[in-house]
Amino acid sequence: RFLLVADHEWPDAPDDVHTRDRVEIAPFTVSPGSFSLGPGESIEVKVDFCPRTIGQITGGFRLVCDNCSVHRYMLSGTSFHHEVHALSLDGTPCSGDLAESPRPDIRLSFAPVAPMATSGKNVVL
Repeated sequence: RFLLVADHEWPDAPDDVHTRDRVEIAPFTVSPGSFSLGPGESIEVKVDFCPRTIGQITGGFRLVCDNCSVHRYMLSGTSFHHEVHALSLDGTPCSGDLAESPRPDIRLSFAPVAPMATSGKNVVL
């Protein structure tokens, strides 16, 4: 039997450590939080990264086996700031705030359309 224990919980892991389906190591989530393996078996461990700040972020956890072996693992992820610029709207180049803003507020107005009919606009970002 194996358990994942976040560094911030070590060595006094919470009571639910044996039944958790995932381990939160903000901004990382690692799952499954506990599992069993027989000889020669393997398991896929999923790591999600959802940062709330820009830059490099690290976190760690320990893989604890019921034979008393403990292995430490480190996670590292980098988040960045992205910019999206509106280049054109229906073939017309964008200018001013719409073109310069890193997060343009694009409001599209459509002429009246009959029910079940469609109308479209092309935005190039």
